[in-house]
Amino acid sequence: MMKDWILKAGIVMMIFGYWLFSYMEKQNQLTKLKITIPALAAEVTSITEENARCQYEIDRFENPSTIIGFLAQPEYAGLKHPLVDEIFSMQTGLAIRDVIEGGGLDAKKSVIHVAVGAK
Repeated sequence: MMKDWILKAGIVMMIFGYWLFSYMEKQNQLTKLKITIPALAAEVTSITEENARCQYEIDRFENPSTIIGFLAQPEYAGLKHPLVDEIFSMQTGLAIRDVIEGGGLDAKKSVIHVAVGAK
């Protein structure tokens, strides 16, 4: 009878020890994840700032005054504004036409202008 009690107590202690070990292991994994969160947050912030900087650079480059400023540079001196008769307008594809008929787009905005004829 005493052997049974000692055996049962040993089994219960082993089960409790295994449970305690697994609980500690889960806590360690959770702590590792909590440690990586600030590094990931800093990386996300860095990427967001880099995207904002790149968007600023794109907007600054696409600014009409910058593009017109290129005309003063010797490598772009041959560029000129196209004349009205050199601009060819064509309607956009069928997919756009379907959207226009459905009321999704304005028909006046569905024209693509292409400058043709380099002189």
